[in-house]
Amino acid sequence: MKLGFQGEQLIKRYENCKLKAYTDSVGIWTIGYGNTVYENGKRVKEGDSISLNRANELFENIADMVVSDVNLVIKGTSLFQNQFDSLISFTWNEGIEHLKESTLLKKILLNPKDESIETEFLKWVYAGGKELKGLLNRRKSEWHLYHFGELYFYN
Repeated sequence: MKLGFQGEQLIKRYENCKLKAYTDSVGIWTIGYGNTVYENGKRVKEGDSISLNRANELFENIADMVVSDVNLVIKGTSLFQNQFDSLISFTWNEGIEHLKESTLLKKILLNPKDESIETEFLKWVYAGGKELKGLLNRRKSEWHLYHFGELYFYN
């Protein structure tokens, strides 16, 4: 599968686009649409800056990598586009290793229609040991897209 329009919009809405490197809520250098690394694996560092065109290019390239990683871990499980997009947003934010180890993935692989998947999304709202409203809103939006098939942004 590929990243769909709704998934792209969800990621971009919650990541925003920053053209100068900044530290995220746990002190990791980030640029563009929440990118902590460039395509070559080099980490974003203090002082880095990019153009809007480069931010969009970086988004596309990193999205292709995340999509590839998620396609490998879902192992051919049949998902609807909205469910897949939701998983891409989650993985964009949390990383493929966290997805691989999560009960969220286990439940999706067993039964993508399991209502308790909502609870699994909502477990991932902490950064640096603190619950963050932005992460809670993002997870609620990811669940909404996953379950209802439409974008809804929580504030």
